[in-house]
Amino acid sequence: MSELLAMLNAKPGNYQAMPAGGVPDITPEMVSAACCGLTRHVYLYALYKFAGQEDVLRELWALNRAAVKRRAILQKWNIQLQHLCCVGDLADSVLAEALTENRCLLCKGAGVNDRMKRCPACQGSGNGKRWSARKRARNIGISHTTFRNTWAVRYADCFREFGYFDKIIDQEIRYQLFSG
Repeated sequence: MSELLAMLNAKPGNYQAMPAGGVPDITPEMVSAACCGLTRHVYLYALYKFAGQEDVLRELWALNRAAVKRRAILQKWNIQLQHLCCVGDLADSVLAEALTENRCLLCKGAGVNDRMKRCPACQGSGNGKRWSARKRARNIGISHTTFRNTWAVRYADCFREFGYFDKIIDQEIRYQLFSG
């Protein structure tokens, strides 16, 4: 999917080059049209994460902060006054973690080592480790204990949303480009 979304860059690579010339099966215009069913928040996330368009980052941060604040209100988070600023910091930290490359350092995301055996570090998934609770607490600006007791569940809930975003992006593009 990232190869398709990378076609939305200003200067896309030649991902579908034809050895004897010709027209590629999928064009940047087709990929752009396939993204029309995505919400603005999901679309900007896809543009930044998969197409590397940094100009959308400011709006993405703002939309994410608003979404987390809305979640805090709807779920009636009981927030002490001294931790009120943590909601915005939590939103920033969750987004930063979601946008970082999550590839296994040993196999570089392949899932296998140079002998084509399952990578022992990631058990063949190709995924790297997520941020620790201490790093998450440090990014929010609270103690590890406060994070563990109050904010860890909220953080995980917000972070899970980006896994959902990845699935939505994948499903929408597959449906629009490959069904029919």
